[in-house]
This record gives sequence, structure tokens and C-alpha cells, in this order.
Amino acid sequence: MAENIVFSTADLRPAEQFPYWREVVCASITRLSVERRGSGPFLAEMRASSLGGLHIVTARADAHQRRRSREDIARETDDPFFLYLPLAGSLRLEYADGQQLVAAPGTPCFLDPLRVALADAEAGLAHLTIKAPRPLLAPLLAQPAMRPPREPLLPTGLNALLVSYARSLMHAGPIDSDCQAAVAANFCGLLALVLGASDDGRDAGRGGTAQALLTAAQNWLSQHHADPSLNPAALASHLGVSLRYVHKLFESSGRSFSRTLVERRLHACHAALADPFRDRQTVADIAFANGFNDLSHFNRHFKAAYGMTPRDWRQASRN
Repeated sequence: MAENIVFSTADLRPAEQFPYWREVVCASITRLSVERRGSGPFLAEMRASSLGGLHIVTARADAHQRRRSREDIARETDDPFFLYLPLAGSLRLEYADGQQLVAAPGTPCFLDPLRVALADAEAGLAHLTIKAPRPLLAPLLAQPAMRPPREPLLPTGLNALLVSYARSLMHAGPIDSDCQAAVAANFCGLLALVLGASDDGRDAGRGGTAQALLTAAQNWLSQHHADPSLNPAALASHLGVSLRYVHKLFESSGRSFSRTLVERRLHACHAALADPFRDRQTVADIAFANGFNDLSHFNRHFKAAYGMTPRDWRQASRN
């Protein structure tokens, strides 16, 4: 993934903050007209990156109003798909034809770049937007010229996998240039399945679905690694797949379920042992709090992973 480009008002004088956001960020980059009620400080930040033809943006801002005018639309040079996911706060959108849309946190929707619209962004709104150019996606769609769906998507089934994969792109670190096109293709394949895929799109979507399921599985392990009773059956139940398929997913990543879980637990312990605010906790306390139930087992795995014992690491991290 290309390095993040960051636009922020934090270091500007209060009188310069909203004009910078309006003219430099919104008018020039997102092609939106923005206004606000009142005056004073305006805190906002946008992080933008690209990945295999996709454009990934995360942003947060104080309350303001956005308008997509006919003039803004006329400046568009293409007709992309915008997947929009509120992370905090809600966006209320009204199109010129009277249709209203409320995008709540965690509920994905699509923004149509060719429709005149007015949106109210409440204070603290944070969102993820992924722009997929139509030439990248159209060959995978049953109806290549289709307009984006007008209603928010229910965050279940394939839609939930799409959200999980989108979030993983938001948090992804550097990705080798040789792999970026494949990662973008997985996303577009999954997006095509959600929108209505062609035969080629269904073929591409199979890879995207498998990758999204693996991402969802890995995220779930990270969230629940502290549970000492965690097992593949619990994950299979959460994903709604068979136990055999869970093992197949992890085999495709080159790491078994057990190895992945141990790595997640070790990573959490490694960070906790280096945290001076947790000095009152013993090594055993930290190991047991992160899902290990055998201290000698934990010590062996830790030394194999990091080349020193947990106690040695804790001491070294203080020097």
C-alpha cells in the first residue's frame, strides 16, 4: 500500500482551519462543497492511500454540512463506486429527488457520485471510504453500467465479509507492490458478489470471499485470544462455516489455527511485559490473562518466538 498522505487542521490557527478543509481538502480532493454553522476552531483529519487501483480514505471532522452540486459532478472525470462505512457518528444524506439515507456506525452504504445530494455530518463523525474505479469493477458485474444501491446494506452475510475486508485494508501496513493488485482484485471480487456478479465476477469473488473469511477469522482471534477455551469449533460457529473449512482457511495462510492463536497470545504478552504500567502484574498474571493456562508451556513458546525468556524481555525493555 502506498504511504498515507495526511491532511489535518490540527496545526493551523483556528481562523485558518475550516477554510483549509473547505478549499484544499474538500474542493480539490473529494470534490465536495462544505459549509458549517458557527465559527471558531474546526478539527478535521483525512488519511488517503492507494492500493492496486483502489483509493482508501479515512477521515474524521467536527460537525459540518456537505453538498454534492451539479458543478462538483461536472468536475468528475470518471464514475467510480464509493463504499462508505461510518466508524463513529452518523451521516444523514438527502438526494435531490427527495430520497433520504442515514448511514449509522458499522452500516455500509454506497454514495452515488453522479447524484446531487446534501449531507449533515454530526460532530465526531469518522468514516472509511473506498473508491473503486468503474473500469476495475465493471467486468465483474452482471450489469456493468448499474448505479450503486440506494439503501444501506445490512451488515450480515457477504456484506459483513465486505466490511471486515474493508476494515482490514484500513489497518493494513505496507504491502509489496507485487501483491497489491491481487489484494485489490480480492476486494473487487467480493464487492461484485454483493452488487451482483457476472460469471467472471463470481470466479473472482470466490477468492475474495475466502480471503475475507480468513481476515474475519484472524480478527476474531485477535479479539478473543484471551479466552483459554477458544477452539476451532467456536470460530466455525461464529463464521457460520464447517470445522473442516476453518482448518482449510488457516492452511491457506501457511499457519494453522493453533499456531495463529498462540502467536496472537504471545504478541499480546510481549506488549504487556514491556508496559511499565503493568509492572505489578507477574509474568504468570500476564500469561493467564492472555489465554495461556500452563506457565511452562508459555515460557517455551515465548523463548522460541523472541529468543529470551519473558522475565529477560521485561528487564531488557526497561533498559
